[in-house]
Amino acid sequence: TDADTPVWLDAPLRADPAVAGFLRFHTGAPLVAAPGEAAFALIADPAHCPPFTDFAQGTPAYPDASATLILAVDTLSDEAGPGFTGPGFAGQVFVGPGIRGTARLDAGPCPPTGPRRIIRRRPAS
Repeated sequence: TDADTPVWLDAPLRADPAVAGFLRFHTGAPLVAAPGEAAFALIADPAHCPPFTDFAQGTPAYPDASATLILAVDTLSDEAGPGFTGPGFAGQVFVGPGIRGTARLDAGPCPPTGPRRIIRRRPAS
């Protein structure tokens, strides 16, 4: 339920009491102080986002235990440009609309059994 889904807000969102009030009134979601405690993170300033490793990572057995990060961007574009860098990303850097400077994604490759588990969990059509 929403009341069991902890949310982390970045500094600009925490600084606006209306954001916390809106979330509490409409969802009842508890707001947490540490990124690692959150099921969802709302990030208004992606350039100052904590390292992704500070958020819940989940496990191969429980990937649903990872946090979902929602980053605000000014625009979306299909302009060609670099992508991600880090383990499993072949040395690319994420630069693009809404990202000031360069942001690094710390992520690992999908576990070998990951795609099979995802397919198995799909509802029958």
